[in-house]
Amino acid sequence: MWSAGAFACVLVKGGRPAAAIVLGDGATEPEKNAALELQSYLEKISGARLEILPAPREGLGSVFIGQTEETKKQIPDFDWDSLKRDGILIKSSRNTLILAGDRPAGTLYAVYDFLEKDLGVRFYTPQDEYIPKKADIRTEAGRKYVPPFYLREDFFKQFMHDERFKAKHKLNGRTNLATSPISPEWGGCYDLIGGGHTFWLFVNPKDYFADHPEWYPLINGKRFSGYGQLCLSNDECVEMLTQKVLEELRRHPDPRMISVTQNDNQSYCRCDNCTALAEKYGAQSGVILHAVNKVARAVKKEFPDVLVETFAYQYSVDAPRGIKPEDNVLIRLCNIDNDFGTPLADCPSSPFPDRVKNNLDYLKAIDGWHALTENLFVWNYLVNFSASYLMHPNFFCLKPDLQTFRDNGAAAVFEQGDAFNNDCAFTLLKAYMAAELMWDPEADDDALMKEFLAGYYGDAWPMLYKIIRLNEEWQSNEEKPLRCFGRSCFWLDRDRFNQCMGLFAEALAAVSADGAKRERVLEEALCFQYSMTRLDEEEQEKWAACDNSLYRDVIRFEKFFLGFQKKTGNGCSQEGAEYTGSDAVREGEHVSPAVLPEALKGLGPEEYFCMPGTDFSLYLAGSACDIKEDPLAPEGKAGVQYTDTSEWGLQRKVSKIIGGAYKAGYKKARMFVSARAGGKTTPGADAFQLYFWDFNLGAKYVRNVSADLLSGDKYTALDCGSMDLWDARDVNLCIVPLDNNAVEGGVWVDKVYMIFEK
Repeated sequence: MWSAGAFACVLVKGGRPAAAIVLGDGATEPEKNAALELQSYLEKISGARLEILPAPREGLGSVFIGQTEETKKQIPDFDWDSLKRDGILIKSSRNTLILAGDRPAGTLYAVYDFLEKDLGVRFYTPQDEYIPKKADIRTEAGRKYVPPFYLREDFFKQFMHDERFKAKHKLNGRTNLATSPISPEWGGCYDLIGGGHTFWLFVNPKDYFADHPEWYPLINGKRFSGYGQLCLSNDECVEMLTQKVLEELRRHPDPRMISVTQNDNQSYCRCDNCTALAEKYGAQSGVILHAVNKVARAVKKEFPDVLVETFAYQYSVDAPRGIKPEDNVLIRLCNIDNDFGTPLADCPSSPFPDRVKNNLDYLKAIDGWHALTENLFVWNYLVNFSASYLMHPNFFCLKPDLQTFRDNGAAAVFEQGDAFNNDCAFTLLKAYMAAELMWDPEADDDALMKEFLAGYYGDAWPMLYKIIRLNEEWQSNEEKPLRCFGRSCFWLDRDRFNQCMGLFAEALAAVSADGAKRERVLEEALCFQYSMTRLDEEEQEKWAACDNSLYRDVIRFEKFFLGFQKKTGNGCSQEGAEYTGSDAVREGEHVSPAVLPEALKGLGPEEYFCMPGTDFSLYLAGSACDIKEDPLAPEGKAGVQYTDTSEWGLQRKVSKIIGGAYKAGYKKARMFVSARAGGKTTPGADAFQLYFWDFNLGAKYVRNVSADLLSGDKYTALDCGSMDLWDARDVNLCIVPLDNNAVEGGVWVDKVYMIFEK
C-alpha cells in the first residue's frame, strides 16, 4: 500500500473544476483514453469538466495521467518496473493526484479503480452503471497494486464483446475466439491463436490420414481417423505439427500466444511408443509435453516472446514426472470434473469425501504442476452447461478458489460462464463477482454481491440475497456434488422451493412500480420455478400446487416461460441450444410429419413415434447444424448435421416418448432414420451415430451409420436396428457427427421414427 500523504487533493469544489488533468507528451493511446474517461466520469459525478492539459497550470491542482515524463517528475525515485504486470499506482498529495500504471493497460485500470474504490462508481453491465452525485470531489487515495493474475478472462455473454466494459473490469484475455478482441487503444489483450483443442487445426486427418495413418491414434488395434488425438510419439507427426504452428504464427503481425492443445475427447493413442512414454513419465500429460516441448523449442528460436499453450485436461490433468514444460510453455489446467459447490481449500476437511474426491485429485494436480512451471493457467468452470436456467449456487466458492489458484502459482485465469444468455439464474451477478475477484481475490465477496443486487435489482435485493444464501447453504450440505453438467436443483425439496418462491413474491412486490427491475426479478423467479419442470409428472403436480408458485399449470407456465426467454434474450436452455420447451410442452405437442413413412401406415398412434427432421432442436446452428429448405424432402425442409464437427447439433428431447412406451408395456423400439447425403461421401467412413443420451444413466444406444448407405439424390430409410426401452426420465435423441468430413454438405435428415414392439 502506498502512503497517501498528509493532504488531500481537491478535484472539484462547489461543482467547479479545482484541478486539471495533465497528459504529458509521449502518452500512449490507452493513457489518452484513460484521461478522457476520467474527465467524462468526473463531469457525470459533479457537473464539472476538468481540462486536459499537456502540463500543470498555476492555480489549479494536477491529476497526472500515465507514465509520461510529467508524471515521472513528480516521483523521480519510483521503480516503474515494480508495476509489472498490469499494476496500478494511485498517489495523492496536496494539489496533486497521480493515476498511472504498467503499460499498455495499467493507467486505464488505475482510473477505473479510482472511480470505483474512491468515488463510488459501479459498472454493472455495459448499459447499467451507478454514478453518485457530488458537488465536491477530494481524495486522499494512495495505493500501489499488482494483480496476482496477469491474464483475466470472464467468459460470460455480457463480458465478451464490449471492449470498454472489459477494460472497466480490468479483463484482458481472449483465449476463446467467440470473444471479441480488445483494441490496442483500450489496452489490448492476450489473444490466443487457435483458441483451444487445436491438434486438428494443424494436422487434420482429412489432409493427411490417407498418406500417414500412423500420425493418428491407435485405438483397439486400428488407426483412427475420426475425432481423436495425434500419435505424439511419432517424430514425423510432431515435425508436421511444428511446421504448421510456425506457419500460423508467421501469419500474425504481433503474436503473443498460440494454442497447441489436445482435442476435446479421450481418444488418445495406445500404440506401443505412446504407451511407453506414458509409463516413463507417469501420466498421459508427459506424452503431450514430450511433443509440445519440441514445438516450443522451435517457436522460441523464431518467436522468443511467444507462449505455447497446452492443456492439462481430462486424461492429461495429472502432472508428469521426469519431464518439465519448456519455459515458453503455458499449462492450462482444466477442472471440468470437479464439485463446484465446495471451495477447493475446504475439501480436505469435507464431511463428504465421495463428493469432493475429484477436487482432492485436482488439488494434487495443481500442486504437481506448480512444482514444474511458473506458467500455470487455470480454466475454471462457473456454469451449468446442461441447464442454463437452473440456479448454480457456487457464488461463494469464487473467492476462495481464486485464492487457491493464486497460492498454488497460477498466473492466469479463465472463468467460464454462460456465453449465450443475457442474464438468467443470476449469471450476471456471478460474472460481476468473478471479474472483480480475479482482479483482487481479497475483495469482500459478500459486499460485492449485495452492491450488485441492490444496483441491478433495486429494492428487491434483500429477498434475492436471502434466496441465494439459502440455496448456497442447502447445496453445500448435500452429499451430491454440484457439477457443471447438472440436470436438477437436487438440494431443493417442496418446502424449500415454496419458501424461495415466497421470497420471490416479496421481491416482485418490492419493485412493482419499476418495470425494468420488475422484469429482471421476474426472470429470476421464472427460472427458479423452471426447476420444477425437471421433476417427474407426479412431483411436478405437487410442486405446482405450492402456495407461492407463479403458475399452477405446468404447460401454461412453460408456454409463458418460452416466450419470456425469447423476449429477454435468454433463449438458450443449455450451452448453445435454443430453448424450445421441455417435456411438458414439446413432447406433448410434437410436430407430426406431413407425409407418413410407408412402414407406419396401418399402425395405431401408440405403436410408433415419428418426427420430421425440422423438429430437431439445434445446437450451434449455422456451424454444427441447420434446418434448410430441400425440394427432395417430402416435408420441404430437413435438418442438416455437418460432419466436419464433433458437436451434437441435431438433438431432440424424447423422455416421454421412450418412458411412455415402456410404461405402456412395449419392450423394444426399432429405429429408422430417413436421410441423404448433401454431397460427396467418403467410402467406408461412418456418416454419423444415432445416439440416445440419458442424463441420469449415460449412453443407452449407439448405432454407427455408414456413409455408403446415403444417396445424394434421394432419401433412404436407414434401418438402425432394435433397442431395449427403459423407464426414461431425461433423454435426448442425437444425430452425432464424427468430425471426419465423411459427407460433404452434411447429412440431411428428413425423418426419424421408431416402431414399438411388445
